[in-house]
Amino acid sequence: MKKILLAFIITIFVTESYSQTQITLDSTKLDKTVVVDSALLDAPWDIDWGFDNRLWISDIKRILVWDTTSKALKVLYTIPKGNALGLCVPEKKPISGKTYVYAVYDTGTYYSTSSWAQLFRFDYDANNDTLINRTLILEYEHHGEHSGGRIVIGKDEKIYLTTADYTYIDTLHQKLGKVLRMNIDGSVPNDNYRGDHTYTSGHRNPQGMVCLPGGEIFISEHGQIQNEINHLKERRNYGWPAFDANNCTNIAIDSCNSATFIANHEPPIIDLDWGFPPAGMDYYNHPAIPELENSIITGRLFTGDSISVAKLNATQNSIIGHETYSLSGTGRIRDICTSPTGEIYLIVRDRANLDVSQPGIVTSDAEIIRLKNPDYVVSVNDIVRQYKLSLYPNPATTELTIDFGVVTNAYQIVITDITGKVVVNLSDNKTTSKATIRLPKLSAGMYIATVTMGTKTHTEKLVIE
Repeated sequence: MKKILLAFIITIFVTESYSQTQITLDSTKLDKTVVVDSALLDAPWDIDWGFDNRLWISDIKRILVWDTTSKALKVLYTIPKGNALGLCVPEKKPISGKTYVYAVYDTGTYYSTSSWAQLFRFDYDANNDTLINRTLILEYEHHGEHSGGRIVIGKDEKIYLTTADYTYIDTLHQKLGKVLRMNIDGSVPNDNYRGDHTYTSGHRNPQGMVCLPGGEIFISEHGQIQNEINHLKERRNYGWPAFDANNCTNIAIDSCNSATFIANHEPPIIDLDWGFPPAGMDYYNHPAIPELENSIITGRLFTGDSISVAKLNATQNSIIGHETYSLSGTGRIRDICTSPTGEIYLIVRDRANLDVSQPGIVTSDAEIIRLKNPDYVVSVNDIVRQYKLSLYPNPATTELTIDFGVVTNAYQIVITDITGKVVVNLSDNKTTSKATIRLPKLSAGMYIATVTMGTKTHTEKLVIE
């Protein structure tokens, strides 16, 4: 019945709270609520919080949006062939030009066969609230169900895309087992280190990726036995198939003893001996759930019923603690998305009771649930998430613009060099949503910029050229 309805009805209004329970982390009680149930979903894979304050969903052949206020679920695009994987929606509309949305589709049978994955770029048509001008910008082969397909836009405005690997041959222009870096049209950036799309290599099955406010990128990855959280560093090899996390495999002959390979090997930042492989991830930094502030949250598959929480250091380039929290009765968690007001959304049970018996139709018991602190009082400042504020250009030379994302009545910006010395300390009490400051003459190199608005702060690496 669901399929017939969705063929004719573009927008469906969802009644929230199909079921609601409460869970407790360390001390914070959270309501766990089903907000979109399986009757309206096929087998969703990715959720993003978009520039329009709606939840965007990749769901087999469809791209959906769910309005958290009106509870409307709308189909923005249906692709004639393939199964949706990663989705990348900008958190803010660009200052000028088109608003692009990116989606990866697997061309093969759902989660089973070797095939090609295709990365498409869409234009968002604001007048008609739809996606238009589907453009293929990259494709890559995958072997079996290891397909990668997570996408983020970096602070450098380049696309980062995960692929997966059953093999270990790394040659020029080979795309397996990588994180690829590309321009918005899919071309190779001039500053890529070896002339192809390769940013990092040695990945077995990356299932989650997040770009933090300061620009650092982390991924979650399925190992053969040990699972991993990796901090991406350009040029580095993350081990597979010579290493499974920190364990040498010897699958590639002599690789465990190769001085060249060992010199290029980047060990995982967390070696996860879970038994439950990691999946989608997002950054959380909101006072509504204190246990999760300044952390990367990662879902767990199989019957994980839990999230992994990696606490970040102040500069967001290292993990200083790791906890696992039970979400009893949730089941497998495919992806995670955080909202500007402190709620967490999860795709759960995406492959439970999976039915692929009818050609072109895939259904499961997937739901989208919300975790919310019912005792937290939402304030005006909650609109200002750290990642909503942006600094540009970066790299900078003589001027720096701060786009606050909202109207603010006061702000302060402090810029320090790598030794911690303060080189800029400016504040202003005027009402504005954007400010441009003149920079003093600074030596070329890396700096840290911290913007404060009330109780909110945003920290970002700043390159001076």
